[in-house]
Amino acid sequence: MIAGGLFSSAGGVEANNIARYDPATNTWSALGSGLGSTAFALVVLPDGDLVAGGSFISAGGALANNIARYNPTTNTWSPLGSGVNSAIFDMAVLPDGDLVAGGSFQSAGGAQANRIARYRPATNQWTTLGSGAADIVNTISVLPDGDIIVGSKWPGTSTGYQVAKYQTATNTWTTLGSGTIGFIGASAVLQNGDVIAAGLYLS
Repeated sequence: MIAGGLFSSAGGVEANNIARYDPATNTWSALGSGLGSTAFALVVLPDGDLVAGGSFISAGGALANNIARYNPTTNTWSPLGSGVNSAIFDMAVLPDGDLVAGGSFQSAGGAQANRIARYRPATNQWTTLGSGAADIVNTISVLPDGDIIVGSKWPGTSTGYQVAKYQTATNTWTTLGSGTIGFIGASAVLQNGDVIAAGLYLS
């Protein structure tokens, strides 16, 4: 198990904001020299590498703008291109192995990307998801067909935070019904493809 956040030790072992727990031995260990500051989101790529996103400017002692990749075989960190220019709050891995990151940033890989972007490990490049999101992205989930569910605030709405779907085949965004009146803090996709959204809302 990997835990990320804002801490300097885990199980009595020095670990900068990220650590690994082995349930077989009930012990914690560091992931290299860790992260320079807070980790908000973690995902595992198909090859077994770990990606950490958050609010930091270094990983493993090297420059990494708010997102970095950890190789457990070599115990080393590396940046994902030039990263993003502000915090990442959630991430998800697509069926093809690409990664989607969302947060408060407005550029990814040096190009404009409104709070959500796609990273291709095969080419080490970032791309946009249509026109992006109008406000901070809090949660990302992936449907079985590869479409992406995002909790954020969308243009043309007056009810605060909403849920929307990005269709990968057409590079377009659509709403999920009338959305919610209030804050979406988490989402998940069931085995049958239904979406669960939770947060602070009454309807």
